[in-house]
Amino acid sequence: MTYSKGLVILAAGNGKRLQQEIPKPLTPFFGRPLITHILDKIPGGIPIYIIINPKHQLLYQSIIKQPVHYLFQSKPEGTAHAIQCTYQHYKALDSVLVLCADTPLLPKNLIVSLLNSDPRNQLVAFSPEDPSQYGLINVSNGLATQIYESADHHAIQTSLAYSGLMEIDNKTLGVISNINACKATNEYHLTKIISSDRPFHIVEHDYPAYLFSGINTPMQLHTLESKHKEHMKNLLKENLMDPDSNLIDGLTTVDKHTYIEPNVILRGTNKIGAHCTIGSGSVIENAHIEDFVTIKPFSVISNSSIQSHCQIGPFAHIQEQSIIGPHSHIGNFVEVKRSVIGDNNKAKHLCYLGDTKTGSAVNIGAGVITCNFSPFKKGKKTTYISTNAFIGANATLIAPISIGQQAVVGAGTTLTKSVLEHKVVFNPLSLTEKD
Repeated sequence: MTYSKGLVILAAGNGKRLQQEIPKPLTPFFGRPLITHILDKIPGGIPIYIIINPKHQLLYQSIIKQPVHYLFQSKPEGTAHAIQCTYQHYKALDSVLVLCADTPLLPKNLIVSLLNSDPRNQLVAFSPEDPSQYGLINVSNGLATQIYESADHHAIQTSLAYSGLMEIDNKTLGVISNINACKATNEYHLTKIISSDRPFHIVEHDYPAYLFSGINTPMQLHTLESKHKEHMKNLLKENLMDPDSNLIDGLTTVDKHTYIEPNVILRGTNKIGAHCTIGSGSVIENAHIEDFVTIKPFSVISNSSIQSHCQIGPFAHIQEQSIIGPHSHIGNFVEVKRSVIGDNNKAKHLCYLGDTKTGSAVNIGAGVITCNFSPFKKGKKTTYISTNAFIGANATLIAPISIGQQAVVGAGTTLTKSVLEHKVVFNPLSLTEKD
């Protein structure tokens, strides 16, 4: 059975303790806004609802590029109040995953597993170094039956804390409007939905506690960045040639005999295979790199997959769900965008391949451009290049267009129509001499 789930990010708080003028979720963490670290971990197809103060909408829209729904909480009166203000927008879903925008290191695999599980009331717990900063969980028969906020910690003896990440099913969402304001703060706390009459399952995991840390002060921001740097340096100590020079802001796994040179930046969630080299100054973001891949210096790979035995760069840019097939070479100053490049391809110099799909053993000459955009038509157009085709230097391929197997496009050709297999096409040039 297929269930409909959504994800709600609580982002309307003022964040005054961070002592800055921008909203707390937009605070830089490893050089990027806190909330973008979370958005990078959410799989496609999941509706995302971000609850913000309406006066900040334009600012969020200028920063966040993913398709999201902005919902509004004009006056921050607590987490339950945020749900009360916006419930009508996602009440048709079977359940929603609710999390806080100031927890940038929440594990991607944990978020994905919760989104893929059957809908139920459940929360993620952890054991922090300082439990006094968090709501503490009362457990009965393996279930969470109450969460005590910091003002009530004297009533419970436990170090098990609530991470701010919970899933709420459709039925329970409908009764959040019944939550009363806390007398001490006059705020409506979402944790009050948990009771002995409505217990929540506790999600088991073995992730480090610091990954669930929230950020409220400049010191907490600095401390979390330092802890994560140290954790990732220890995790990748066999792979990093100069750990102090690398910036790692997410969770990256690296297999054996792979070496990461100085000044490499690893953002988001990456998987890097065995026997690879990541060249100095490269930026790898939300990428899957298979075995025996060489990334030469100063290349950028984001939201893309590099298959085995490829050579990338230097100064290459591969982005937006591109796939580079095995044994292919993408060379210096080549940009690949939203494209699927087949095996044994070569594009070694100064190319732009956008919205392009190629077969095997295609050779792309220097200066080739696929023209995938028209200012007068909606959407990008696709270029198809079949197996063993040869595209000469400085050719301009105006999409939509198809080039057949073993076809040859001559150097300098501007191509406006498709080419059949085994054909040779070129634009004849006339040479004019003048005294």
